[in-house]
Amino acid sequence: MSRIITRYFFYLSLIILFISACKRQEPYLKDAASYADIPVFINNSVLGDKLGTKLNGRPIESFGNVFLSGPGKFSFYNKNTGNVLLEKEFNLQDKKRDTLYIFQPDSTITPQLLKNTQLNEPAAPAGYMKLKIANLSNIALSNSAGVPYRKLDVIVKSTLTSVVTYLPIDTLIGIGKDLDTAGYYLIKKPIRAGLIQTQYKFSFLDHETKTPIQSSNGTVYLSLSFSAPHNPANPGKQVYTVYLTDTSRPSAGAAYILKNGKYYDVSSNKLFE
Repeated sequence: MSRIITRYFFYLSLIILFISACKRQEPYLKDAASYADIPVFINNSVLGDKLGTKLNGRPIESFGNVFLSGPGKFSFYNKNTGNVLLEKEFNLQDKKRDTLYIFQPDSTITPQLLKNTQLNEPAAPAGYMKLKIANLSNIALSNSAGVPYRKLDVIVKSTLTSVVTYLPIDTLIGIGKDLDTAGYYLIKKPIRAGLIQTQYKFSFLDHETKTPIQSSNGTVYLSLSFSAPHNPANPGKQVYTVYLTDTSRPSAGAAYILKNGKYYDVSSNKLFE
């Protein structure tokens, strides 16, 4: 009987020592592990809830909102096909939590990861606007071989002489396809009949050859309009992020761009509004 009691107390002592060791070790583990915040990803993809996210190859849901600091590669993929659409590496840190937009307005457009730089961009001076612009058209704004232009010169036009006549007011050189790296252009708003004008359209030049993009009738093409409202009592920041996309037309039109037997316009779309 005494042997059983002795053995009982021996094992009990081992358990107590093990628990004590764990308790002593627990603060060390908490101090040694460095936890991190991850970016907030806002899904602006055409895929909607079919867009999945992985961190270092693991589904983001499997982490249970606990992330360790250090390098991390985020992969965004199509849940239906498994195809990875976009990858981005970050150095994950504590108390660093950016908000990023997964931007893909159309399935033919490569997704981009964007910050809303409009939030911290200083307001434009009175009588001016700031414009960040990228060309995401893959059909209308392509060369004769059907290859989308890598860069374009964008001629900004407005209603200088009448509400229906758009004339050049500025030229933006070498506009590319990446909104994330694009900068803001400062553009002076024109005045007609004492009023600041608010309607704008764009025409385009091949950046390399300076050849104008033409409509189906051989004239210089003019995009759909872009509005920059002006309220003298509350002018706002007058800072805009704009992306250009294809708009298919159901029938022929002299003012449209003709590509492969189909007609297109170029839309000017505002982001972050």
